[in-house]
Amino acid sequence: EGYKGMTAVAGVIKQRSVERKISPSDVCLQKYQFSCWNNKKISQLKNLLNVPQAEHAIFLAKNLDRIDREMLGFANHYYADYIKAPYWAKGKKPTMKIGKHLFFKL
Repeated sequence: EGYKGMTAVAGVIKQRSVERKISPSDVCLQKYQFSCWNNKKISQLKNLLNVPQAEHAIFLAKNLDRIDREMLGFANHYYADYIKAPYWAKGKKPTMKIGKHLFFKL
C-alpha cells in the first residue's frame, strides 16, 4: 500500500513493542506475527534489502519513535481484506483502512 501502508505497519510494530514491553525487533521476530517471516530465517530475507521500498523501510525502522500511532487509533493488528478475516477480527471494527489493509486495536 505504498509508503502510507508501510508507515502504518511500522506503527503497528511500535504499538506492539510498547504494549508488550519488548523491542521492535522482538515484535517482528515473534513466531507467526508477520506472514513475511513465517518459517524463514533472516538470511532468507536479505534480498528484501534490494527492493525499491527498502530505503523507506530502513528509514521507518530508524524512526519508529516519530510515527504517530494515534493517527492509526493505536492499532496493534492488521490484515489484508482479500484474505479470510482472522479469528481475532470477528466482530471488531477497524480503526483505519489503507488500501486493502484493515487496522485494528485489540
